[in-house]
Amino acid sequence: MNPDIIDKFKMHFNRLPDENAALLEEIYESDAHFQDPIRTLKGIVEIHTYLQKFNANVRRGGYKFTQQSIRNDRAYLSWELDLEYKIPQKRIAVSGITVLLIGEKVISQRNYYDAGAFFYEHLPLIGPFIRYIKRKLLKCC
Repeated sequence: MNPDIIDKFKMHFNRLPDENAALLEEIYESDAHFQDPIRTLKGIVEIHTYLQKFNANVRRGGYKFTQQSIRNDRAYLSWELDLEYKIPQKRIAVSGITVLLIGEKVISQRNYYDAGAFFYEHLPLIGPFIRYIKRKLLKCC
C-alpha cells in the first residue's frame, strides 16, 4: 500500500471545486470503483465525469478530514463536508466516512453518509416531507 496516496486524496478533496483531472489519475487506478448511497461508478472516466458535474454547481467548500485509521490495505477517513451551492444558493453540511482500498493508488472508494441530509431534504417538493418525517421519528423513538 502506498500511504502517500491518502495524503494526496485528502488534499484533493479538501477544497472544492477542484477539477484537476491530472491529479485524479495520480490518485485513482484506471479501473477504480466508487460507491456512495446514490451511485456506483467504475473507472477513472466515470469518476472524473461525476466529479466534474458535481463541482460545476459548487461555489466553494470542501471536506474536513477529522480522523483516519489505516489497516493493511484499507483506510477509513471520517469527514465533515461543507458546501455552498450556486443553484440553489444554499449551504449544506453533512458528516460521513470514506473507506478506501489502496494498492499503489486507490482501487475502490466507498462513501457512507446520510443521503437525506445531503440531497433529499433539500429538494423543493419532497424535502419538507422528509424533514417532517424525521421530526416525527425523533418524537416517537
